[in-house]
Amino acid sequence: MRKMSFAILSIGVAIGISLAVPAAAETTLEKVRRQGFVTMGFMNEAPYVYVDDSKLTGADVAVLRHVLVKLGIPEVNGVIQEFQSLIPGLAAHRFDMNTAFFIRPARCKQVLFTAPLWAVLDSFIVKAGNPKKLHSYEDAAAQPDVKIGYLAAGVRTGRIDAFVNSAIGNQTLLDTGKDATLERATPFKPPVVDGKPDIGFGGFSFRPEDRDFYEAFNKEVVAFIGTPEHLALVRPFGFTEDDIKPAVGVKIDDLCRG
Repeated sequence: MRKMSFAILSIGVAIGISLAVPAAAETTLEKVRRQGFVTMGFMNEAPYVYVDDSKLTGADVAVLRHVLVKLGIPEVNGVIQEFQSLIPGLAAHRFDMNTAFFIRPARCKQVLFTAPLWAVLDSFIVKAGNPKKLHSYEDAAAQPDVKIGYLAAGVRTGRIDAFVNSAIGNQTLLDTGKDATLERATPFKPPVVDGKPDIGFGGFSFRPEDRDFYEAFNKEVVAFIGTPEHLALVRPFGFTEDDIKPAVGVKIDDLCRG
């Protein structure tokens, strides 16, 4: 421990006082490197990140593991959360980072997003037969009684009329769930912004105070996304080049401005 000595003269007597300067607090990046694992908040959502046979897997987990190895961190532990708890849980230090989710300007005020991993369109899961004929957000807005939510089980129980998620996420959910009472609303018209379909870009997120961790991690993300190795890793989870290429080179600052 480094010490600083100050000579203080008092009543003609020199008194040597040694003041100890506390060591700098360990950063999150230093901590995860020392312990050999990172703790990540996630919402169980195939094909992005989910638990299969007690193992954390998914397209985003494949990217995460690649990046962590580059940073000298061999393992990841997942903490499952409801979506609305991810950002508050991160802020409360219940985990070190969050899995990827849609980058929105309001969220950029709370967390640091990495460059996007994917670029996907929204879709709805509705009751079989789509009784309220929901094929767009405009259809939902035109019916004041329609409720949209972020828990697919809510459609099954009737608490909501449509579960909104990415198209690839909803299709995977239906394929694995095999629930004949639910279906994907097709066709589905995505929102249009400035004359173009509103594409959802997703990135991992970090606490603003963990900028060193974020910058080291994001550097590896930018170098990896869109490479042949990346495409080979996520293809088994249903992702195609069409889901990845639009995200390559997109600037996080532009997404956060909206």
